[in-house]
Amino acid sequence: SFKKTKSFDILFIKPDYYLTMDSDFKLSCSAEQLSMSSDNDFLDAFDALFAAEQLSSDKEPSLSSLPFSGGWFIFLAYELAQQLEPKAKLKSAAQGQSVLPVACAARVKQALIYEHQQEKFFFISEAEVDHESVYQSLLDDIQRIQNTPVENREKSNWNRELEEEEESVFLNSAKK
Repeated sequence: SFKKTKSFDILFIKPDYYLTMDSDFKLSCSAEQLSMSSDNDFLDAFDALFAAEQLSSDKEPSLSSLPFSGGWFIFLAYELAQQLEPKAKLKSAAQGQSVLPVACAARVKQALIYEHQQEKFFFISEAEVDHESVYQSLLDDIQRIQNTPVENREKSNWNRELEEEEESVFLNSAKK
């Protein structure tokens, strides 16, 4: 028999700020507290943001059974390894053409969580967030989406065919 285990879907809502390294390896940050250095090192920049957040936060650890109570969403692509090992030469011929970043960190203070076992939604927010205001904004967004005809919804440029590079390109870049 199939035993249903706890699993969750998480929708992060309106991150406070982003740190992003695009496919051209250019670093950008929407946080005012981070002064960008010229070396474009994503991990050093994230360390600075994380340290600043730790100093300004008195957040209590969550006792909730939910998997997220606020924090960071982080995406790291394979190509970021080049910052750790510059000899790897992982930049592909498609450099600058990808819609996906090489790395992204987003500071998230509110989320909508779906718990599959109970089939329930949970809206969470950190203590300093105006919970009622963000919740109402979320409900307004859901209503707006429901009232938009499917044919008028924006088409995602993420929904396109994947392309695989030539095997020799990867093998040559992996040689030491």
